[in-house]
Amino acid sequence: MSTPDADDRRAPYSLVDSISATPLVHDRASPPLTNDLPPRQAPSGLFPRGTVFGAFVGMFFGALTGAVLSWMSDDNDHLWIGATIGVGMGFVGGAMIGGVERWRRGDFVRPDFATMIGGIFGLAVAIFAFLSGIGSVHGNLTRFGLIGIAMAFPMASILIGGLFDRSYEAARNSKRRDAAVYCVFAIGASLGLIGLMIAYPTGTSAEDLVRPLKGLIYTEIREEREFRDAVIKNVVLVRMSNNTYSGSFDIVVKDRTQRYHVNAQMVDEILSAQWRPIDH
Repeated sequence: MSTPDADDRRAPYSLVDSISATPLVHDRASPPLTNDLPPRQAPSGLFPRGTVFGAFVGMFFGALTGAVLSWMSDDNDHLWIGATIGVGMGFVGGAMIGGVERWRRGDFVRPDFATMIGGIFGLAVAIFAFLSGIGSVHGNLTRFGLIGIAMAFPMASILIGGLFDRSYEAARNSKRRDAAVYCVFAIGASLGLIGLMIAYPTGTSAEDLVRPLKGLIYTEIREEREFRDAVIKNVVLVRMSNNTYSGSFDIVVKDRTQRYHVNAQMVDEILSAQWRPIDH
């Protein structure tokens, strides 16, 4: 029986890992499995961040909502008071909604609670508009028109809320320029709507009141014999506040012209006026 050469000798067989080609260790316990995902952040760290952003957004939506409610109530004189009250209510409501939403959804879900805040405030205006106009609805056309008008402000609020959300998202991604642009657009849209309400107040405009005022003056002066053939010309009227107007007009009797100053009021759809001659 022949003895094998040294070159023909083989190393004793050992188990190896087919992937890493390293011997498997059997005499030691395998290390415990670990979760490589980062731990979820504590709610205490998320709550203030959502609260601050929610309060910031809520102030603008509250101001816009208060101004719209005053505007729709024909109370244009107190529009800024309504906006100021809305700022306080929006600050509290937005802080609560934002904080709870960030607490509930955590840090791994994109926050859209500015859109939610806008939708909630817009829904309040929609309910007010619907209840205020439901009494004047006659037929399907006016009904659908009322629903469309009631839904206009919620849709605008949702769009503005989306701009605030994109600003917040860009700020979290360290895109400060994009965040500033989105935020400026959102704030500008809110203030722009308030400016439109100031520029175009509800109620009777001064131009629409000129003809009823002339009729009222004719009724009054023609009770006197010397003004029975009088003609009223050059009526100028300016809206001073929500339901008060001021201006002037001329009364022409034959070849004589007398200029008058007039103050008018429209209360509960009833026009009243007082006028006096202007001394030259």
